[in-house]
Amino acid sequence: MPRLLLSDEHWSKLREILLHKAIYNKRDLRMTVEGMLYRMRTGCPWRDLPKAFGYWNKVYKRFNAGRSGTRGFTERIAWHVVLLCSNGRPAASG
Repeated sequence: MPRLLLSDEHWSKLREILLHKAIYNKRDLRMTVEGMLYRMRTGCPWRDLPKAFGYWNKVYKRFNAGRSGTRGFTERIAWHVVLLCSNGRPAASG
């Protein structure tokens, strides 16, 4: 099992935010989000995404669908993860 980025505490907060933003709560939502974060963190090709995150193509399609439109799924996740990991303070730049 690959290392996960979000602690249970961070996930529960992010899950509430996503549900409030009308993201459908599928059974595998956490692992889909973790798969996106894993891929962004490691830079691995989508096809090499560990199976623990689910079928790579599903995660890839959800990631790309989230990039379309204004403030899509992916951008919302990234923004909230940054805020959660910085304890609600804007991340330091530079």
